[in-house]
Amino acid sequence: MPKIPQKIVLVIGAMKELAVRTAFYISVLNFIMISVTAYNTTIKHYLDIPFWLFVVILGTIVFMAMLFEYAIVYPSVVAFNSRQWYKHNNPLVKDIKEIKEELKKLREDLKNGGG
Repeated sequence: MPKIPQKIVLVIGAMKELAVRTAFYISVLNFIMISVTAYNTTIKHYLDIPFWLFVVILGTIVFMAMLFEYAIVYPSVVAFNSRQWYKHNNPLVKDIKEIKEELKKLREDLKNGGG
């Protein structure tokens, strides 16, 4: 496979990183506004529940989603990414192997009375 030339433009990387990181806060605000709108325009007309109960139900759903994400999804993503590192020759894997070899040599030297 031919090597595709890459151009590093730090401003593009910085803007993308900031956009991704701030999207979380924007999504929270968006979720709150959509939830209030849904309650006022639709939900309260079909379900006879007060707004505070609606907020508690939404909070419970969000908490359960976070618990699921923390307990199942996040560890799975970490395990998958770690496996991908080894499968696709990540340079850090090579560095770790070299460090392990050097550490083994140092331990052997220490066992044999110094270096």
